Amino acid sequence: MATVIMTKEWLKKAIVMPRQPNKVRTVMLRLSTTPQVRSLLERLVVSGLYGKNTAEAAHLLLTRRLEDLLKEGFFDRLQEDRGESAVQ
Repeated sequence: MATVIMTKEWLKKAIVMPRQPNKVRTVMLRLSTTPQVRSLLERLVVSGLYGKNTAEAAHLLLTRRLEDLLKEGFFDRLQEDRGESAVQ
């Protein structure tokens, strides 16, 4: 078994390095839902894989589903049906 030795210098760098700011502009979106959905979001947060709170979990799930729809060409088909130009 290998032993890992962390120097004080390395530890200082690891502690003081701030997270880079999000380069993508964000907007506030208010969402109302049922207690059951909130409970499920809370369970996802507890798993440690879906963010630190229910808002982050909902954001992650929504983003993943939108990515799936983009890959499936959903928005392209929607535009064609409506005769619209490309999605912004």
